Amino acid sequence: MEDLLPPVIATDPEDSRPANPFIWGSLFLVFFLLIALAVYGYLSSSKKPSVSYEQIQSQMQERALGRAVLEFGSSPSQTIVKDDAVVKKLLPLKEKDVLAEKLYLESKRANGELISAADAKLLVDSKDPGDNAFAKIYLAKKLTAQEAQQVSSALPDDPFVNQQAKIVALQKAGVKRPYLQVVGQQRAAIYASALIFIMLALGAGSCLWIVYIAARSGGKLLPLGHPSEPMLKPWPERYAVRVLQLLLAFVSLGFLGVAFLHGLKNHFVEETIESLALPAMLPLMYFIPIYGKRISAKRQGWTSKNLGKNIIWGLSAAVANAPVLLVLSMIGKFVFSWLPDEAHPIALELTTHRSLVTFILATVSASVCAPIFEETLFRGTLLPALTSKFGSMVWGILISSFFFAAMHPTGPPAWFPLAGIGAISALLTYQTKSIVPSVVMHAAHNLAMVLLTLALT
Repeated sequence: MEDLLPPVIATDPEDSRPANPFIWGSLFLVFFLLIALAVYGYLSSSKKPSVSYEQIQSQMQERALGRAVLEFGSSPSQTIVKDDAVVKKLLPLKEKDVLAEKLYLESKRANGELISAADAKLLVDSKDPGDNAFAKIYLAKKLTAQEAQQVSSALPDDPFVNQQAKIVALQKAGVKRPYLQVVGQQRAAIYASALIFIMLALGAGSCLWIVYIAARSGGKLLPLGHPSEPMLKPWPERYAVRVLQLLLAFVSLGFLGVAFLHGLKNHFVEETIESLALPAMLPLMYFIPIYGKRISAKRQGWTSKNLGKNIIWGLSAAVANAPVLLVLSMIGKFVFSWLPDEAHPIALELTTHRSLVTFILATVSASVCAPIFEETLFRGTLLPALTSKFGSMVWGILISSFFFAAMHPTGPPAWFPLAGIGAISALLTYQTKSIVPSVVMHAAHNLAMVLLTLALT
């Protein structure tokens, strides 16, 4: 007789609590407001001339490093010396400043256009010897080796357009391997090594995907599920409330940073201090009950069980990310080709203010603080809440990955690759029943981006 009875399903004593639409409405409203602010900031910053100048100089620098690698690996007679255009459209001359004029001159030279004295008026009239030397380089048809050395020594290395001018001076003096002389053999070797590393990562990542798909097809490596499962009522709403609390802490720390750290006069240091506070505040959340119960760190995926395996999963996923990011980046640039690319604030800081302090702050912020807080928020808390709310793991992954991508300051062109990182992190969490692998993957990815930014710029 007992065999005919339906199985007993464990339920939460508070299972009868009615759903609260206000919580879910507030959750989506807050996310959309934060995304709107991120997009607004992206569109506003992309209109600033200084950002465009940095992007153009970044293109110059990448080209110069590539040419230095060519010169490093071949004899002078085999080196490609033809210059391509750095920018297709000449920079506007309205309200032109000294930096704009320098970039304008390089743009005209790269496009094969004649440069007149009127084009370099601000530089010629400047009281700065470096500006005068820059004008002389671009107005001269030819230079002697001595003249090239003299004008180059008057130019500082920053901004990078000055280094480009030194290359032009050497070219006009007929010096062999001008890119390598300015960039340096060490920088060229580092750049070449970085390119080799990227190619190896793409190959190894593709192989890992083949191995994983083959193993899954053979019935191996079955996912263990999310750490929060089983998610009984009203646990999804508890998690939604926790997401709101974390977002409130994120916004509040931003306002406090503006109020108390604005006097530092360094926005990057201000943001780094804020990022340090975010993971430090997470343990406090575990003592705050929601509907009478606490959400433990273990239920969010923080566990030391299978730690070694989870670290290996995370590092392997970071490598497997490489080909996925390449494809998604290409798709993003194609879909949003009408929008400008915006460098991440950390990448911009690394390329414009190179120092050991900047490197340490960038590494701690990007590779420690961001992975801990973001994985706890998006994969440990938001993902299971949305999965339970919509009754679908696929929808939970898609929506949480979109929110993760859209909140970044790099704008729509970066949404596809960032959403790809979020989706792989979510799948990794379901695969291992822990967010430790996704934190490791996130940290390894960000650290690689920091190192590659230094190597490739």
